[in-house]
Amino acid sequence: MKKSLGKQTIDALIWGFLDFVAVKVVFLVRILVLARLLTPEDFGLLAIGLTAIAVLMKLSDFGIVTALIQRPDVKEQDYDAGWTIGIVRASLVTLIVILTAPQIAAFFGDLRATTIIQVLAIGVILDALASIKIAGLNRKLKFRSIAITHLVEAGAITAVAITMAASYGVWALVAGSLAGSLSYTVVSYIVAPYRPRLRWHKSAASELLDYGRWIFLTGIIAMIAQAGLRAVISRHLGVAELGIFFLAARLAYLPYSAVVGVVESVTFPVYAQIQDRVKKARELFRAALLGTATLLIPACLLLVALAPGLVEHILGERWAGTTKAIQILAISSPLGLAAHAAVPLLNGLGLPSRVTVYEALKSGLTLTLVWVLVGYFGLLGVVMALLIAVTASQPLCMAYTHKLLERPYAGLWLPLLAVTASSLAGAAIAGMLDSCLPGIAGFLTGAGAGGVVTLGLIFIADHLFRLGLVYTLARHFPVLTRFLPVDSGRKAGTVISSTDK
Repeated sequence: MKKSLGKQTIDALIWGFLDFVAVKVVFLVRILVLARLLTPEDFGLLAIGLTAIAVLMKLSDFGIVTALIQRPDVKEQDYDAGWTIGIVRASLVTLIVILTAPQIAAFFGDLRATTIIQVLAIGVILDALASIKIAGLNRKLKFRSIAITHLVEAGAITAVAITMAASYGVWALVAGSLAGSLSYTVVSYIVAPYRPRLRWHKSAASELLDYGRWIFLTGIIAMIAQAGLRAVISRHLGVAELGIFFLAARLAYLPYSAVVGVVESVTFPVYAQIQDRVKKARELFRAALLGTATLLIPACLLLVALAPGLVEHILGERWAGTTKAIQILAISSPLGLAAHAAVPLLNGLGLPSRVTVYEALKSGLTLTLVWVLVGYFGLLGVVMALLIAVTASQPLCMAYTHKLLERPYAGLWLPLLAVTASSLAGAAIAGMLDSCLPGIAGFLTGAGAGGVVTLGLIFIADHLFRLGLVYTLARHFPVLTRFLPVDSGRKAGTVISSTDK
């Protein structure tokens, strides 16, 4: 029997959350272990290689997968056209990367990256060979199968990179990246069977490219900004400072990629299915924003408080310059809440051009500010530029949302204030215990106590002021219902299933 949209959404959220827990825990273990085994220069060289390839991939990304997810009706010829475009694109990018690697490395100011860039280019082909019907799993909200592919990929990267790190340095990171791409491609055909066909269907390709052109343009803008930012760091501050920024960003944005990644991956296909139901879109937007904030704000503020202990007791002395970068970047994530909620809404409702405008504004501000501030403040100026650019670009997303939905933020300010105040109190406790108690014991005690205080205060505020925070959290992260003091399983099903009406 076919599941309702509400039931599919709940299942997708559960598996999306489990996917996050498994993959992000594996990632965290990998990054912390490798930080002890490798140097900032190793991470800097990897960052150069990954940035070069990512830029070229975005320059040729026509948004095919996103278009396949957003389309209400997808035929086999659409998948064939999408896979063919992907293979042609990957082949051209790989060839360009291999031929221009010396010039790319010179642009970043370190010729040692040349061979690394060329070898990493193999991963482009491996990724393109994956089953295009992974997009179909997203459309149908079958996140269990997607979670399996992500876990296998993360496990392969971790096993290979850690095993080789002590002997091969940066090449362990390169080998891990390739192992992850290969494993993902193999497993994709198991969970999403597809018979690859190099076929060009003009009408199908034209329709996919028509929607995807805005995704393409958004990707170009974002990657040019990222490449420019990393090039400025590498050329002005050195490859070691780039490595410090690379690791700091990976750790600081971990809560963002986890929480926002789960919510966005599920809400985007749901918005695509309810494009003509504005009231349901408004309800989903408000719940997604509040649910995201309830998890993201506490996690980021705890990370800010615990960053000194994380660097001192876990990463080690060679990463001493990472603390302030982690703290500032972590703060920028909750300041971007309006965009985190608006982007999947705009893409799902078929308005990707507005996402492009937002990305252009944010990226333009970032590059301008980085260019000005790096000379005065070094790496600190780079992360300050990112923080300012994210904050300054939020009003645009809020304006877009107001035009689409009726009073989308009404009644949300008090719950957001309660979450922020509770999180600040928990972070203060965590930081105090981390600084007062010695060694790793202080760090772990601070983390545990800070988390408990934050959650306790949120529950108290939720009960006293009837904010609906626990209720909303249960709706968007049903896997947590067993830990929440409400009959959240029943409520979650009731509310989300309203999108079926």
